[in-house]
Amino acid sequence: MVKLPQIIKISGNKSGKGINMLSICLEIFCITATMAYSFRNEFPFSAWGESLFLGLQTAIVAALVIFYGEGPSSPNKGNGYSAIGFLAVYALFLAILLGPLAPLEALWVMQAANVPLILLAKSIQAKSNFQAKSTGQLSAITIFMLFFGAGGSCFYVNSRNR
Repeated sequence: MVKLPQIIKISGNKSGKGINMLSICLEIFCITATMAYSFRNEFPFSAWGESLFLGLQTAIVAALVIFYGEGPSSPNKGNGYSAIGFLAVYALFLAILLGPLAPLEALWVMQAANVPLILLAKSIQAKSNFQAKSTGQLSAITIFMLFFGAGGSCFYVNSRNR
């Protein structure tokens, strides 16, 4: 439930201000690539289960950003139909990648592109924050949970490989 604080913050403030959609979409792409690659290669659930839940939570964040826009008093108000459309397109993308339509070679390429794409996504979000001189609706708790979760995963993998 790493993204839950983010979801609560966006919902509570009824605003997606400060969250860069390109950054979120790149993040969803990378999470989904990891999940699909692992699932299709029949890795154990422990290898890709976290990606399933993180992908769904990130898709909810994206839908909320689309739904609320920059808030009710902003000229950039959100759109409910677009938010539902986004979730429908993501569900279709997920179904294609998890099913036999996507070649394993394509999933490998997507998986291999994860590190540069995540770096790009985080750079885009950092640039948006710098230009706005604000983090908007970004949740510090979510960022810390992601950081420490990644560190815990590295520790777990390292201890299992000994």
